[in-house]
Amino acid sequence: MHNFFSPLIESCNINPGNIADFAADLLDNSGFGVAVIDAGTHQVIFANSEFLRISGCTREEIRDKTCNNLLCTANMGECLVSDLGKIVNNAEQEIMLADGTSKSIIKNVVQINFENKTYLIESVIDNSERKAVQDQLVETNEKLKLEINKHKNMQEQIKKIAYHDSLTGLPNGTLFSKHLDHAIAQASRAEVSLAVMLLHLDDIRRINDTMGQSVGDCLVREVAERLSKTLRISDIIARFGEDEFIVLIENIVNMDALDIISDKIFGSLSHPFEIDDLGLSVSTSMGIAVYPADGTVTNHLIKNAVLAMYKAKEKGLNEFVLRTPLQINKVIESVKLGNQLYRAIDRNELLLYYQPQIDCSSNEINGLEALIRWNHPEFGLVNPSKFIPLADQSSFIKSIGEWVIRTACKQNKEWQRSGLPHIPVSVNLSLHQFQNPDIVEQIKDILLETDLDPKYLELEIKESVIMGETDNVVQTLESLRNEGLTLTIDDFSVKYSSLDYLRLFPADKIKIESPFIENIDCSKKEEAVSKDIITQAKQMGLRVIAKGVETEAQLSCLRQQMCDDIQGDLYYAAMPADVVKKLLTIALAQNELMIV
Repeated sequence: MHNFFSPLIESCNINPGNIADFAADLLDNSGFGVAVIDAGTHQVIFANSEFLRISGCTREEIRDKTCNNLLCTANMGECLVSDLGKIVNNAEQEIMLADGTSKSIIKNVVQINFENKTYLIESVIDNSERKAVQDQLVETNEKLKLEINKHKNMQEQIKKIAYHDSLTGLPNGTLFSKHLDHAIAQASRAEVSLAVMLLHLDDIRRINDTMGQSVGDCLVREVAERLSKTLRISDIIARFGEDEFIVLIENIVNMDALDIISDKIFGSLSHPFEIDDLGLSVSTSMGIAVYPADGTVTNHLIKNAVLAMYKAKEKGLNEFVLRTPLQINKVIESVKLGNQLYRAIDRNELLLYYQPQIDCSSNEINGLEALIRWNHPEFGLVNPSKFIPLADQSSFIKSIGEWVIRTACKQNKEWQRSGLPHIPVSVNLSLHQFQNPDIVEQIKDILLETDLDPKYLELEIKESVIMGETDNVVQTLESLRNEGLTLTIDDFSVKYSSLDYLRLFPADKIKIESPFIENIDCSKKEEAVSKDIITQAKQMGLRVIAKGVETEAQLSCLRQQMCDDIQGDLYYAAMPADVVKKLLTIALAQNELMIV
């Protein structure tokens, strides 16, 4: 030891007499295990206290140890530094303890030459605790992975149970509805059609009752398999009930395609099913609903397919029925209208027609109703009955309603400035507009913008719109009336309310709906109802206007009942603004226009 540490002692100016003590103290306080090994004999010639603790040996025991059976057990006695100058940095190894067990260490080895002899200096750090923690982490991580995989598998099972039929493995009604929601959105963007086909197996319940549930279940599985093979991969088929399947067919080009698909389905199910040596046959009733003609949302399409299926059952076995008789060109037209309606205002394709309202006693024009039209670049002049329901299914009806009010007010003001007499123009408020909390402020802004006196704007609200939350309705109507606007309850029919109910609402007029007027000249019942409406309305101080008047007989009857105003093709059909201007100019010249 003295010779080995002499260079270090001399550099530190230490008394050589205490060399052994100095070496022991120096290495014992190093904080890690240190062993000096004779490279030739592999004999451990020195070990500090930390090395002894790590190895579990005493100083006497360590002298009998060689490094190849103490420090290199993982290498089966092979020396890591047998090559000259080779070193080991932070190698993780196992050492053999005195009791025969092993311990994990982190080892560094340097090889030095001193006085023509080679030594190995090995420093070791006890790695057992870190290794134990690491092993525990690995074990924990593996357990966590197993739990995660178990949870994922459980989720997949739950998802499968929630969205698939346990008997056939097909999607169930819930998953089908999700597919249909997505398909409708795609069809709307692409302006194409799709179909929902509901198949009812007419014989399943009879087979369950006579042959047992197990036979019926086997038959249902066989039907599901045949349908899956018959339909395209892109078609979605689901089990919809005990004896029903529902199919989604996308990208419908024409009605012939539905005929072909229906024939294929009936054909695939026409051959007997061999179950328990029995040849079982089934008949099918099928109902078909087409987007968007039969509905633009999932529940409407499914509902109409169900209704069509019941119609098919009435026709007989193996029949299919379309919910509506519309041809595919009408379906495609409806799709295009719905998608292009959003750009109609920006493209200046919307316009207003106006239908004069006539005073029954004087035959003078005393008002105009603004009626929207759509001058479509492909379909020409589109009646509102085709596109207003499409707009009403979305919030776009609010934009259209606002455009109608602004355009009507602006047009009326232009007529007034051109010297024509001042008469009111009436516009209809939709349910969406009426429910808009800003509707009063919106109308006030439009009147201010167009500089039109409020008394020349009349608002028509359908009777069905105002039924419901009475307090809110009354508050809105009162606010509108306080602005100087005239309010008319449109399509009044006593269908929703009694005449006494009208006393709650601050209205100025009621407009009797067309169906009452159509038969008023030939039906005593309709005539009695219209007479009762007119009489009671007048008693409440309301003015009455009848729309849809087309015959002299109807006019005569209404005059006898003291109806105030009429509107209909008997006098004037709805006409463009320039024609209205000519009409009012002529009427003014002939003194046939009531000046309000």
